[in-house]
Amino acid sequence: MRPNLAGPTLDLTAYLDKVAAEESEYYLLGYTPATDSADGTCHDLKVTVDRGGLAVRARKGYCTPAQPGTLPAQKTLDARAA
Repeated sequence: MRPNLAGPTLDLTAYLDKVAAEESEYYLLGYTPATDSADGTCHDLKVTVDRGGLAVRARKGYCTPAQPGTLPAQKTLDARAA
């Protein structure tokens, strides 16, 4: 959510009220892949809800490290995020 800075006025109080309402109503989901899936590959991730009027903000996917304790290549993550 971003304020309309191009408009004639910015009602900061109303904007902050909207931000506070949005930040107080959310669910946090977590996922941990199997420990044997550390093969350095990237996987798609899709989160959906059946209830109308809700917005989902989620990552498009994740990459597992090639070996436990190492991070996947940043360029692979950047390419998936585009």
